[in-house]
Order: sequence, then C-alpha cells, then structure tokens
Amino acid sequence: MRILTVTDEIYPDAIGGVGKSLMTLAAAWAAQGHQVTALVRRIDPELPPQAQISGVQIVRFSSIPRNHPLYRLYPLAVLWNAARWLYQHIGSYDVVFMNNGLYMIPIRLARRCNSIPVVYNYHASLMQEIEIGAHRGQYGSLSQIALMVGRAFHMVENWALRNSTHIVVDGHRLLNDMRSLHGRACFDGKSSVVDLGVDLKRYEPLDRSTAREKLGLPTDRTVIFTARRLVGRVGLENLISAMPGVRARHPATVLLIAGKGFLRPKLEAQIEGLGLTESVKLLGFVEEETLPVYMAASDLFALPTEFLEGFGLATIEALACGVPVVGTPVGTTPEILTPIEPKLITRDSSPSSLAETLIYWLNRPREIDKLRQACRQAAETRYNADHIASQLVMLFSDLIEKSKAPS
Repeated sequence: MRILTVTDEIYPDAIGGVGKSLMTLAAAWAAQGHQVTALVRRIDPELPPQAQISGVQIVRFSSIPRNHPLYRLYPLAVLWNAARWLYQHIGSYDVVFMNNGLYMIPIRLARRCNSIPVVYNYHASLMQEIEIGAHRGQYGSLSQIALMVGRAFHMVENWALRNSTHIVVDGHRLLNDMRSLHGRACFDGKSSVVDLGVDLKRYEPLDRSTAREKLGLPTDRTVIFTARRLVGRVGLENLISAMPGVRARHPATVLLIAGKGFLRPKLEAQIEGLGLTESVKLLGFVEEETLPVYMAASDLFALPTEFLEGFGLATIEALACGVPVVGTPVGTTPEILTPIEPKLITRDSSPSSLAETLIYWLNRPREIDKLRQACRQAAETRYNADHIASQLVMLFSDLIEKSKAPS
C-alpha cells in the first residue's frame, strides 16, 4: 500500500507527542512493506528537503523558519507550497493520513484526490489549547489575537472533519469531546477509535539500579518522574504544590520534571518559594534516547494534567518501561489506566488529590513492584505500534475498496 502522511511536524524534526507517535506508526508501516511518505513543514532551513528515516521518505516543503519575525504567517506556506507538492504527487498514493486540519485545505486545492480516501487523525482541539494558553499568560499582550486565531482554526478544523473520508480518534473520551465541539451528527458512521502505539523496543523495562547509575541518580531515594511541556494545561504547578505533603510522609522522595516551555520561570519561583530546591528538579529538554532510561529509573510516573489531555503518549511510554503511572481523571487517562489498576487515578487534579494518591502508592512499594509487569503487559497487548499500524491498514484497505466501488 502507498500511504501518504501529511502533518505539520514529525520526529526527529521536532519533539512532540503527535510527531513522535506518527513517526513510530510510519516506521511500523514501512517495516511491514508499505511505501510510506511523510509530507511535513520544513521548520529548520538547515534540514534537507528530503530524507529517508526508518524506511520512511520524509519530504519537507519550504516554510517560514521559527526564528523569523514573520513565522506566525507559516499557514500561507502550508496553503501554497504544500498544495503545489500535493498537486504533482498525490495521485501516486492510495490513501492520505492527515494529522492537522489545516492541511485539508492544500489537499483539496490539489484537486486530484477526490477519489483518494483522506483519513483525519484527530488528537485534540487546537482552539481549546490556545484558550488555555491565553488564560495562563502564554501569549502575553497578544492573547486576544491568539484567541481569534484559535477560533479561526476551530472553523478550519470543523470543515476538515466534515470533508474527510474517515476520522480516527485517540480514545472514546476524545471522540465525545469532538462530537460536542463540532456536532455529533456529522461524524456518526465515519469515525473510529484507535489508540496510539509505542515502540516496545525503544521503551522497555530496565533494571532500576542500572538506569539510575547511567543517569547519576541516587539509589537510596524514591523517584517520581514526569515528562511534560511546561505549559498551562498540564498541571505541573499542582504537582509541585503536592510535593510538600508527599515529602512529609516520604522525606526521601525527589520529583524530576523533563520538558521545556514558557512556564519554566514560574515553576522555578514556585519550587524556591516552597523550599523544594533539593527535591524538585527541572531537567529541561531530555533527549529521546535518554527518556526511557529516566522512566525506567523511576518508582512512579506522574501525569498531573489539569485540562485537555488527549491520548497521553508519555503515559503508554512509561507503561512500556514497566512504570506505574499516577494520572488525573482528565481526557483518555482513565481509559488507559483503569484496566490496569483503578487506584492509579486521582480524585481530581488538585494538589491534595495528587498528594493523596502518590502517598497511597509510596506506602505500598511491594504493590508498585507487582504492578510493573501489568504495566508492560498492557503496553504489549494494547499499545504495540505494529498492531496499531496493522489495524489502520485494515481500515485503509476497506476505505480504498469503497472508493473504487461504482457509485
């Protein structure tokens, strides 16, 4: 099968859940013998126009660099440069797998794809994410403009959903949210819930002491780890606020936070104000190769999301490393964790609730150890990227057959 994936960013060009999960999926398709091309925005002018990565042909169309004053106008490059490439090449593919609603515009402008199935992988509402960021000060004096852009993206997203052949959604909760935001009747009969997949060879259990030795972490302390963008919706302020209560019961506990984002100065001030400088560490950006080692070195992984959690890729990556995840009841997190152990879900996203659940599990180290095998087993049976790739190929095949049937 000839699969064209169209998205804004992909790993390793950029580090993010959507781009990373797509690259894992595309590599699995390529390993299964499919011809896979990824059309992406060239976010760094030093990146070559084309590359072959893990059997996937990466095609990067010209765009405005991130450090350019006019970067925010990059959608114009999407509309023009992506459309030009699609017009020339889209007819060479059997199916289009799209991860960003904006790209439906150049796909339709190409005009050659009317009979080619276009599958939209819906991850979350961009409008809602922008609204939360604006509320938390992410855009500063440009907040009102950001909100207007968010509403415009919402309209484009709605149009893209309506014009797609099929919609793939990462979880039942997200499916309900999508229907609530965009109108339920438009999507009945053309949507499927398909989980994200994880590379089980990259993310695998390691001996905890060995992992800590590699990272230079103490072996006599309890480690809680999280990997999150430092943005408003992910609840890191609440997790840090929970730590004094956790440390009151378990003084040897340390919290390690991997990630970068606009909230870092605020989090640094919060850590200092709470007197946690020796027990809460902001690691900054952690390389992809090192991330599984940090997970394996941890006693628990924390997912303190406050708002808008789609399908938490970091959650299933931690599970694949055999690490229990304590998560808030936001988004698809309960769908992932409840079948493993319902008590991994907090009552809510408040600091007191996070502290309560973390303390519950830190009081039970033997039960944590017993959970490790169940976590890995869940990753192997439910989130194996090879299985997810095969599931989507079956969907594509059905859509392709229907597109060829006489109307």
